[in-house]
Amino acid sequence: MSRVICIRIDDRDYEKLVESGINPPEKLKEYVRKMTHDLNALQQREKLDAIIRERVKPSEPGFASRSIRDDRDSGH
Repeated sequence: MSRVICIRIDDRDYEKLVESGINPPEKLKEYVRKMTHDLNALQQREKLDAIIRERVKPSEPGFASRSIRDDRDSGH
């Protein structure tokens, strides 16, 4: 199924696009597809972030500096 979306643009703008070899309706379709893809990716990322926040607990205070110090002292 598909929908029709109507927009009104100035004749000069339309003619400039056509003269430049751009098919305005096709470009608008591409733009909407990209926007939809980006929106879906953002929603998936937000879901993943929520899962990570729920399941991964923060490290204890000082863990990073201790780990770096231990690694440096062990000669790696």
